[in-house]
Amino acid sequence: MNTIEIPKYQQPKKENIPITVMPLKKGSSKAVVSKNISEMVHSGHPQKQAIAAAMRSAGKKRNRKRDPRDVKFY
Repeated sequence: MNTIEIPKYQQPKKENIPITVMPLKKGSSKAVVSKNISEMVHSGHPQKQAIAAAMRSAGKKRNRKRDPRDVKFY
């Protein structure tokens, strides 16, 4: 039987990139939540993820519009 040799490629070296942790500010005021969202967006996070993280740290839920078709009759 003939065997085929597969060349082995070297794995790329991993660079030592320092990880910076950006703590979110404590508080539930509009100013604090806005500042947290702004900092996260500027550091490269998607806007929806930044909003979710800021609202969660503030202990709030994101306001969502209700679908008028979703009506429950009791």
